[in-house]
Amino acid sequence: EAGVTLGAETKEEAWPDFDTLFYVTSNIFSVIFAAELLLKFAVMRWSLYYSSGVIQKFNIFDTFIVLATIIDLWIVSPISSGSPNSSLTAVRLMRFVRVFR
Repeated sequence: EAGVTLGAETKEEAWPDFDTLFYVTSNIFSVIFAAELLLKFAVMRWSLYYSSGVIQKFNIFDTFIVLATIIDLWIVSPISSGSPNSSLTAVRLMRFVRVFR
């Protein structure tokens, strides 16, 4: 059995609390992003999405990512197997891409 792949141990014992840490971190960032979205909407109202005749595509994208993450973490995951990494991993990737826009 290969113990090391690309510099990271592959055994379960290498970092036993990784799933819990990742789940907690995802929830913390989800709360921060949701609060940011709510604050922006409270200040800008519908001009957050449409102002001066221009559709604000990045704000629509941000809203989609935040809502999809909330649905994934707080609705789908508890209903499904209860495992924090069981669904919609693509949403996590898109949230990561959001940082680089």
